Amino acid sequence: MIVVVGGNRRKAGKTTVICEIIAATRSARWTAVKLTPHVHEKTDHGDTERYLAAGAARASLSDVYSELEGNVIIESNSVLDRLKPDVFVFVDDGGERKASALEHVSNADFIVTGHASEEAIARIQRFLG
Repeated sequence: MIVVVGGNRRKAGKTTVICEIIAATRSARWTAVKLTPHVHEKTDHGDTERYLAAGAARASLSDVYSELEGNVIIESNSVLDRLKPDVFVFVDDGGERKASALEHVSNADFIVTGHASEEAIARIQRFLG
């Protein structure tokens, strides 16, 4: 299964939504990937560390998408140019939308504000069986 979580801009709450999905579906043994063109310094409380703390089996930060096996959850808008996820969750905090958000928001299965919705988690759980 592939889940993509994108958003209207940086700091919209995408990582929080991913962590909530991972925590609600721990048995999926997620591989969580943050795709970003921005430089990130490694910290003890960065996004990949938050994914692992929520229960992801693996987590990575990359500027290039490569296909992965198993259950994968990706934080990115741009990856939608290359793949069609099983579920696309769009996080909209009400702020200005960046260009990559404008391109993809209409394809979202769910639009959430700040937290993963019960409906999104239920759909993901159904896909997982």
